[in-house]
Amino acid sequence: MKRKTKDAIEDKKPWVSEVTRDAVKHFVWGIGDNNPMWERAVPPSFAYAINETTVAPGHEEYERHYASVEWEWFQPFTIGECIHIEQTSKDEKSEQETDTFYQTGKTKFLDSQKTVIAQSTVSCRRDKLPLLEPENRPEIRYTAEELNTIEKNILAEQSQETNQLFWEDVRIGELVGSIRKGPLSIMDIVAWCSGTLGSPENTQNLSLGGLQDQAATGPQVVAWLIHLITNWIGDKATLLRLRAELKQHPFLGSTTTLSGVVTDLGIKEKSHWCEINIKGQLQNGELTIQGKAVVQLPSKAEK
Repeated sequence: MKRKTKDAIEDKKPWVSEVTRDAVKHFVWGIGDNNPMWERAVPPSFAYAINETTVAPGHEEYERHYASVEWEWFQPFTIGECIHIEQTSKDEKSEQETDTFYQTGKTKFLDSQKTVIAQSTVSCRRDKLPLLEPENRPEIRYTAEELNTIEKNILAEQSQETNQLFWEDVRIGELVGSIRKGPLSIMDIVAWCSGTLGSPENTQNLSLGGLQDQAATGPQVVAWLIHLITNWIGDKATLLRLRAELKQHPFLGSTTTLSGVVTDLGIKEKSHWCEINIKGQLQNGELTIQGKAVVQLPSKAEK
């Protein structure tokens, strides 16, 4: 059942409106992305520092769950550019015989010339079910050996900064590496908020997760996926599209492993592209997020 037609949303003042080197530094620190290329470039996920992309107005008695997102990037963010957003809310659809409905909203990120740099389409599930209270969650325990392994994996994280990936070198079935996030701490949540919201308290009309819920937000987990992809493709490649579905929030103390595999390759209008299946799994093997991404890679023929 449809509830509402497409509406324009009042333009909110973003936490970050100008792409500065310091803003980028704070953002990548907030997601634990130490790739050296962000000293000279801007990650695609930086859009979340400008807007959280939840477009779910009204119905304040219903929770906001960041259910899924589709991202498109048309050109990179550049240092010194001022960004503003335009948001629209699409139709709301209800599940039959339940008190749950979905709101879909689009967020466009535009530069000073009104050129669309990126856009997201987010489906937000609305229901009256909050996240499980922290005191009712199963306790997550690690042995000293498990913690040591997690730390070693985080410290061993690699990117393609000095070894650019070319389309000709990629094979279907190839793994795109993995990164680990966790065990999730209060500091991780606050760091994310500092780079995207300015304060953990600035959560009005946003999706669940964050300091109050003691859990990673949907956008935070999507940013982790983008971190995985940009590590693998290097700074001469481009993330074009990403579609992801959030299965559950990583709670305080959890560890998420992000990984991916190449599923398709092709050439279209001299553009060399690659499709990747991506996912995030908790320490117990359960899915927290899954999706697909399309990247454009440089070709050796273009060297």
